[in-house]
Amino acid sequence: MPYTVLYANPWDDYDRRKTDAGENRDHFCPDEPWELNYLVKKVQHHYPSYTDVSISLAIRQAVKTTIPPRQRVEFVSIVMKCLFERKPFILN
Repeated sequence: MPYTVLYANPWDDYDRRKTDAGENRDHFCPDEPWELNYLVKKVQHHYPSYTDVSISLAIRQAVKTTIPPRQRVEFVSIVMKCLFERKPFILN
């Protein structure tokens, strides 16, 4: 899987915030703005050729094909598959 780079770097901030809130850190909730933003920024950091808009659209597409609770690893895999099916926006 080419997107395993997302897991090469720790998700410590994410995990800490989830556990502090008493939530399962292995479940991703795209309805939570902070979780959505966290994933967008993490993906954009590793794949800068994709805009935050294209990443958000891939997340939306993944939301439509999954049901809660969404396992984080599985959900991120679906998001990345959706994203890689898109061509990156080239900004001049």
